[in-house]
Amino acid sequence: MLDFIAWVLVEGARLSINEKELQESLLMAGVKDQLASIVVSSVMNNSNLLQNYMGNMRINTLSYKNMEWRLDVKLATRSILELLEPEVILKFDFNNGNDKKEVKILQTDIVNLNNLTNNLEEALNEIKSNHCRRVFRNIV
Repeated sequence: MLDFIAWVLVEGARLSINEKELQESLLMAGVKDQLASIVVSSVMNNSNLLQNYMGNMRINTLSYKNMEWRLDVKLATRSILELLEPEVILKFDFNNGNDKKEVKILQTDIVNLNNLTNNLEEALNEIKSNHCRRVFRNIV
């Protein structure tokens, strides 16, 4: 129950919800009148403090800008005449929150690249789910 109240405090401050809307939302969620009035008063009293704290808490994330790739193949060595080792090198360019460019290089073999691709496809399918859409709608 305390997790729920903390979540209500943070979400109420983030959304700048008014007192009446918050009271109605809590009553619709099944919170008792007395507890709802205490939560509403706490949200209203601490709203500015929570908004300032959440504003300072913003995380600078990287945004994708560009990708370059190269395929290297080791065909043979002196000791092993028939050898085939393909390797993929990916160079990612990102922008961080301050418009500074960051470069990340990923070097992998084909098996790991296939595994990475499968995991990314699963993540994309997960993002398309209704639950993730609701979460993203509330974040943005």
